[in-house]
Amino acid sequence: MLSDVDQRQAAVARPVNLFAPHLDHYLDELKRFGHGHVSLRNHLSLVTRLGEYLATRRVQHVSELREEHLADFLRLERHRREETTRARRRVSAPTCLFAGFLRHLEQRGHWRRKVASPPPVLDRFYRFLETERGLWPATIYLYRHFSDKCLLHLHSDGSAASLSSLKISDVDAFLVAAGRNYSRKSMGVIGSVMRVLLRQLFREGVLKQDLSRCVILPRFYALERLPCALPWKTLRRLPGLADPKTPCGLRDRAILTILLAYGVRPGEVVTLRLEDIDWRRETIRFRRSKKGRPLNFPLTREVGETIVAYIRRGRPCASAREVFLRCDAPHRALSRGRVVSHLVCRYLQKAGIQSQHKGAGIIRHSLAVHLLRKGHPLKTITDVLGHRDPGTAYHYTKLAIEDLQGVALSAREVFP
Repeated sequence: MLSDVDQRQAAVARPVNLFAPHLDHYLDELKRFGHGHVSLRNHLSLVTRLGEYLATRRVQHVSELREEHLADFLRLERHRREETTRARRRVSAPTCLFAGFLRHLEQRGHWRRKVASPPPVLDRFYRFLETERGLWPATIYLYRHFSDKCLLHLHSDGSAASLSSLKISDVDAFLVAAGRNYSRKSMGVIGSVMRVLLRQLFREGVLKQDLSRCVILPRFYALERLPCALPWKTLRRLPGLADPKTPCGLRDRAILTILLAYGVRPGEVVTLRLEDIDWRRETIRFRRSKKGRPLNFPLTREVGETIVAYIRRGRPCASAREVFLRCDAPHRALSRGRVVSHLVCRYLQKAGIQSQHKGAGIIRHSLAVHLLRKGHPLKTITDVLGHRDPGTAYHYTKLAIEDLQGVALSAREVFP
């Protein structure tokens, strides 16, 4: 395999590089995921330079690789890239290539990244959220994120000794600092996280008094905001803007058609798998991003045709079971729902549509308003969107202008 890439680089890499026993398998994996000759050469060149750098640090085995070695090597690579760019030579970014090689070593058990474990107090707090409260992993990640931000603001290591001297003025200072960067809705989430954390610290005896009662949450009112929605005829033009002659265009067209047909969340499009489409029964199944509940829809003709066109002429040959894959190598599943939101934003700009909200959620809200204007009951809209509470769809009624005009009172009745 190395001879197919570059005989000269392979000859240099084998005697010096401590990663030489792993290069054949790594390059085979890259080729299987669709990497071309230039990409293989860039990966091999990066691994060669990493081996030469580790030789200067007297690292003789892969297990001796440390995080500080990686940080220093990436710093040197960035400096080298800046100097080469000044000389008007093209140099690929090392970060993504480097992460792929480390992932390969971890999967084969040759190296394990050391992850710092949280302090015992916070570790028990995260277990409490998982076992006793039964929170979803994405919600626990949110608690971790804002808890770490609070500790960073307090200059605390998370130990019981550093948190025992916590005062309400320290909590207020953190909330004031966070309010400069987050919206009112996000501040409600941060305040709820702080309440749960402070209450748990009081239960464990770390705090002498319960400071959670002193955290004031921002006030929210039911149906206070207008949902952002665009005209349905305008959004129906988006799939037609995708180029059907390119693999990326076929993929984007299928994704936009699914969003317009079912109003699903972007994360639910990313997790759609080949076995979720039942072609004989003409049904399609999505896994809800919240709680992972499945939801079945009838497979419409338009959606089925766009998916078939993508699978036959645009989808790369890969072992991944997800329907939608990356167009560029490596041909893996889309990483997260944010990729779908960026896709929708790009096509909204391409269509010349001006909107304050440009993510995939605007298609979801527009579909709800479109169904409401067509005369569908709120129960049907709630079932389509996957909500449990029928009252969740009430705020879409504020955009049904024609229906509101029909029940509006005349000026003489209001001002007799």
